[in-house]
Amino acid sequence: MRSKLALFRADASAAIGSGHVRRCLSVAAALKRDGWTCRFAVGEESLTVVPELIAGGFETRALKPSALRDAEELRRSAPEGCDLLVVDHYGLDRAYESAARKFARHVLAIDDLADRDHDCDALMDATAGRNAGDYAAHVPAHADLLLGPAYAPLRPEFAIMRARRTTHPRDHRRMLINFGGTDPDDETGSVLAALSNMSLPDDLHIDVVLGHGARHAARVTARISAMPDRFQLHLDAPDMVSLLAASDIAIGAGGVSALERCCLGLPSILVVIADNQRLVAASLAKAGATRIATGGKDAAYQALALLEDRPAQRAMAAVAASLCDGRGAARIAAWIDPEHAKDGAPVRLRPVTADDEAVTFGWQVQPETRRFARDARVPTREEHRAWFAARRIHPDCLYNIVLHGDDPAGTIRLDRRDGAGWEVSIGIDAARHGIGLGRAALALARRLVPEAPLLAQILPGNDTSRALFTRAGYAPDGPWYVSRPH
Repeated sequence: MRSKLALFRADASAAIGSGHVRRCLSVAAALKRDGWTCRFAVGEESLTVVPELIAGGFETRALKPSALRDAEELRRSAPEGCDLLVVDHYGLDRAYESAARKFARHVLAIDDLADRDHDCDALMDATAGRNAGDYAAHVPAHADLLLGPAYAPLRPEFAIMRARRTTHPRDHRRMLINFGGTDPDDETGSVLAALSNMSLPDDLHIDVVLGHGARHAARVTARISAMPDRFQLHLDAPDMVSLLAASDIAIGAGGVSALERCCLGLPSILVVIADNQRLVAASLAKAGATRIATGGKDAAYQALALLEDRPAQRAMAAVAASLCDGRGAARIAAWIDPEHAKDGAPVRLRPVTADDEAVTFGWQVQPETRRFARDARVPTREEHRAWFAARRIHPDCLYNIVLHGDDPAGTIRLDRRDGAGWEVSIGIDAARHGIGLGRAALALARRLVPEAPLLAQILPGNDTSRALFTRAGYAPDGPWYVSRPH
């Protein structure tokens, strides 16, 4: 039997940047890990702006300019039809998606503008503060909405580095400047010009990242070559994640890169370089995850001030890290291709929200839950409220609602244990025991964290849990039952 086929339609160019294609690449990588075949149909310039399209091993077809908005031309990229079409393009809307349904079984739209209609089965918008009402008039009633930074499709290296990043003192401090791979308005040059006229701390090292195809790459290269050695240029940085993780502060734009910085808990100064970044910037600033500058000169001054304000840096880092955990691509893939209960209903996970406090309390006080809990005492409502609020935003906790169809049916929580992996805690509503929700939830947890060991502590006498985890591939290892990466 052939693997399922996902076809991605997105473009990149010096004018629009690389974000659309790069976030599609992250979703494609997650689907590929789940056994899917993924293909791309992109404008010709995309191959130059995003070389990973070829390096990533995905079959890619370059479309002529006359074919960029032609769904029938797109069909040539999947003549046998596709199980999923992913459209990430400001210039394509419901008309294009409807025409593509002739050969696409399901459609996922990726958007962050909420300004046009879609004919889709699911829509993802990772903008902080986005809500269902923003799309109520733009998607079919049956469409699932995957909203907020939890669904930001970052590369898997970000989630892995997030777990490893430390804040131990270093012998020098690092500032990173990056306005995307193309930086069409040369904000990089504006920041550098401002910094060159400022008194900088002796221990400050400055990394500048730019794509070699950027319009102003030659000018930036020449400027940095004339600056002190503390300034280092990285063209097409091969390990952007490590550069971010090594930084104390960043200056950048408000697209996907803003959420990458959040994932790593990196304090930043943000400059809006495109209209579609305004809502992202405002939402992140309102939450306290970044500060907004009016331009390069202002960004340089704000960054140096923040660099000397350690308490402000720590507060900003904590808020930023609570907004985005870097596992959005895995969540999208698992939503597209869910597990199933014994009754055939799809089983999915979604991050808990503040609105889940009451229902999770109801599950916590069930006798079946308390019987084998570490603390068998039934919590008070106030105790649960405080505990729930803390776990929901903790950067080392992946706290999920288990959905049976559309209905909340339990929770599965993963808490990171330094050097060991992630501890799994699962609780299914007693009224839904016996229909395979625990098995499905454990499979989804493995897909959410594919790179690390998962640990379970099972109390003596809890034969039901021991059987559940054993069937899911967990094996005894000291005090734990452990599932290791495949």
